[in-house]
Amino acid sequence: MGADHYYQVDAMGDLGNVKVQIDSGRDATEDGPVFQNRYPISLVYKTLPTFLQNKLRDQGKSEAIVADLTVLVATDAFFFRLWSYPTAYMQRFGGGDQFGPLLIGADMINRESTEADPVGVGIFGWFAAVAVGVGMLAILVWNIVIARRDRQVQRRRKEREADELRFPQ
Repeated sequence: MGADHYYQVDAMGDLGNVKVQIDSGRDATEDGPVFQNRYPISLVYKTLPTFLQNKLRDQGKSEAIVADLTVLVATDAFFFRLWSYPTAYMQRFGGGDQFGPLLIGADMINRESTEADPVGVGIFGWFAAVAVGVGMLAILVWNIVIARRDRQVQRRRKEREADELRFPQ
């Protein structure tokens, strides 16, 4: 790459609805590792994009050799080679190295939303709160109306019973 260092970004690539099953090389009855919808990839960059540098700085990891970040990105890159490396996931299936594409990245685009509430969850919360409030008010009004009707029916019944139980003089 023409530099004395590089940045390696290990990521999960989107496969869409594709399922990748790796042959374990053992019994045909045993299933090997499965990757569904996502597959591990490695991206190599000469310099980190500004938004990643800012995230590292905000977490106090700007000088770290290894740092964990979770960021939704899109990248422009080209395939360099297929490489293999040991992983804990592959160890669960009897060992062997994980293999994946090593890509040389040209550009990385931040796909995270800049809005505090990107999908409008807050507005649904307000609608739910209003609906619950209106429901509680409706229940209160309903109880008041029913209690009033019950009192009227009870009063009429007592009057009727009183009239029926009057003894002749």
